[in-house]
Amino acid sequence: MHTIDRDTLLRLADRAAWPSASLYLPVDHTGVHTDADRIRLRNLIKQTGDRLVHDGLKQSGADAMLADVAALAGDDLQWTEGASGLAIFLTASAARCSGSTSRCPS
Repeated sequence: MHTIDRDTLLRLADRAAWPSASLYLPVDHTGVHTDADRIRLRNLIKQTGDRLVHDGLKQSGADAMLADVAALAGDDLQWTEGASGLAIFLTASAARCSGSTSRCPS
């Protein structure tokens, strides 16, 4: 997982293509609430998919766009790396997951 730095933010700000989405999730990297964090991520993925479809993207396109992020929920390493927050940036052609040492807003 990458950390968020200035260059990452500048690259993301330069992308204005639709569809795109940004997901932010505070996480408990101690392992105590890992299951709850995974459920919260799955719920956030569902909400994002619903919003993309509502805004005009076909369901199949939303599912494809969110597939890599959905796989993240089952990846044990991602939940124990020590990040206090996840920032996930999506476009139709790419997904980037970044960890934050600061707690992300929910």
